[in-house]
Amino acid sequence: MGDLATNYPHLARFCNQEGVDIVPYTRTHQRLVLQDIVGYSVPPQQMSSNEARKSILNQCLELAYRHNILKVDRKSRLKSKDSIRFWSLINELKVAAWLEAQGLTVAFDPPSLCGGRGDLEVSSKHSTVFVEVKTLFGNREMLDQQDLLSKLAKYLEEEKLPVSSIELVSYPSDFCEAGLDQLFSKIRSYLQRVAPPTGDWSPRVRRYNNRKGLAIDFKLSPGASMVKQMVYGGFIDIEDNLKFKLGILVRGRTPKVQLSSNDIPSIVIICDQGAWSDPIIEGILYGNKVGTLGSKGVVRYKRKRDGRWDNTCLSRLSAVGIWKADLGMTPSSVDIYLCPNPLFPLPKSLLNDSSIKWWQLGDDKISIVRGID
Repeated sequence: MGDLATNYPHLARFCNQEGVDIVPYTRTHQRLVLQDIVGYSVPPQQMSSNEARKSILNQCLELAYRHNILKVDRKSRLKSKDSIRFWSLINELKVAAWLEAQGLTVAFDPPSLCGGRGDLEVSSKHSTVFVEVKTLFGNREMLDQQDLLSKLAKYLEEEKLPVSSIELVSYPSDFCEAGLDQLFSKIRSYLQRVAPPTGDWSPRVRRYNNRKGLAIDFKLSPGASMVKQMVYGGFIDIEDNLKFKLGILVRGRTPKVQLSSNDIPSIVIICDQGAWSDPIIEGILYGNKVGTLGSKGVVRYKRKRDGRWDNTCLSRLSAVGIWKADLGMTPSSVDIYLCPNPLFPLPKSLLNDSSIKWWQLGDDKISIVRGID
């Protein structure tokens, strides 16, 4: 606790007050949570990234203590072993710090439509804006896949099997974790059986299949002592995940997005690790661009009315921001897309971070153009 208290006093204060045990670091393939980050005896090769995470947590907690917002729910999320609850709160605090650094006054838990509570409300001398922060993790199936491979990677390392990478090829929708011990034992036996003969240690890939539809590729490599890469299919439905964050109908479900109960602009900021390409968001927000072949071979384009915004209808959602983060308090990039027909327009002077890229529907109602009119 001594080094933690000296270098990261707010993080040490939280751990002390909430009884978070400071225990030796244990290598994990899963997304790190608080107890992993504050552990000691961190391997040298992971020291710099671990210190960066401690710095982020310390700065987020400084803001949380200063605003007196560490109530029961937020404390629970910070101590949780659920990485979704933990990192979504950290991202909310990071966004709040970013907004505060732009000279805005930040308030937490503003009232939203239907009697709920939003994440933030920011204000300047001239305007106030409601901010909802979403973290893009993907769907529950993706997280289940990650959890399976993380546990499998740990097991393979403990069994000292020379596997350098794992790829989840097929994952049955009804997969059950109840029999993991038996499954892992079968995989171990399979890998021992298909391992190259003594003296022949050129890397090779072997696929394990079971009758329930699970298929996993293992790369067997000479002298491998740890699994350095895990591949799974979590990002194949990133479009649906983005739609769900923005309150768009997905597979028969329409999620709710918090919007202000007051007559002020509302903006959703989606935090992401940069795992998808930006053009996906254009169709989700403004409608997909389609072309039809006209006379003389001329292709005419239009946008379908299948986006979050219809430029013929007013919307209470004034803008959407894509906040791409790395191991720091400030974003690596921010793209903000403006609603073509907002009920309450987002003031263009509110956010003054010069690195923000602003986007909007062009005058032709088809193209997405840079800048603000």
